[in-house]
Amino acid sequence: MLKNTKPEFDFQELFDKAAIPLCVINKNDKKLLVNNQFQKTFGYSSEEIPSLNDWFILAYPNPDYRKFVSESCDKVIQKALNEHADFEQQEFNITCKNGDVLTMLISGSEVGSDYLITFFDITERNKSSEEKEMLSFAINRTSEAIFIYRKDIADIIYANSQACHSLGYSREELMQLSTYDIDPDITPERINQILKTVHSGQPLVFETKHKAKNGHIFPVEIVATEYVFNNQAYSISLVRDISKRKKQERILQESEEKYRTLAEKLPDNIARYDKNCRTVYCNQVLEKSLNTTFDDIKGLKPSEISPDGRFDEYENILLKQVSKACLN
Repeated sequence: MLKNTKPEFDFQELFDKAAIPLCVINKNDKKLLVNNQFQKTFGYSSEEIPSLNDWFILAYPNPDYRKFVSESCDKVIQKALNEHADFEQQEFNITCKNGDVLTMLISGSEVGSDYLITFFDITERNKSSEEKEMLSFAINRTSEAIFIYRKDIADIIYANSQACHSLGYSREELMQLSTYDIDPDITPERINQILKTVHSGQPLVFETKHKAKNGHIFPVEIVATEYVFNNQAYSISLVRDISKRKKQERILQESEEKYRTLAEKLPDNIARYDKNCRTVYCNQVLEKSLNTTFDDIKGLKPSEISPDGRFDEYENILLKQVSKACLN
């Protein structure tokens, strides 16, 4: 294996100086020879792994996984020999001397009485791929619709599952649309304003409407930010359906209007305060009683409306009631 004849000496030098891990396995006695990069990558020298069996025990400490690797390699080698071809690439997890586990793409070829095996580290590539898969999984299961646009254009280049679901389009259909197709109120001027703000580095939160494929129009809240990938600027929009919130606001407003109508018709002094006892409403009867207007006392405590102390006890009673309500 790698005898010191002139041609093989050149191969030996190339073998030792190669920038990727290499090993040579003798077909007959399964002895192993590794290059410098192999030892640097995995931490094992030729002395520590003199044979293929020694390497397998250290590189694949789990017996079940070791058996799987061994059987897989045997099949690939046999197939290559039958077809007079190089070994097919295989992906295995290798345990290094320091305990790290590296994912390697392993391939090889027959060289005379030996097998030359090459190792390509794809640990980071797989990690990046796993992170992308995890991110994609999360994005496509979020309750918010997500749209991505190229800088300065309104065409949709990405939409997550929720975006498709909320609008009733397939992803392929959405990729053919632009903001003008899904926002009935948008104008070129408004888009320019949004893009100018977003691409200045400032996130923008605003409300608008979206129109589904079936014609249904619903209110949405959008958080738009700049997104830079591979030196290319994009805008990403997180879109939330606020139909329920708008309905609640409408109910609250209608309730407030009914309350004010009733309060203005009653002959009694009526005021409303926040939890800090600051005035948030008073009817006209109270305005006349105090000889003031609501605008003049808005945000004031009773003790601040009349500094002479006549409302101090009243204010203390209100604060006690608030405290008791909070405890309950």
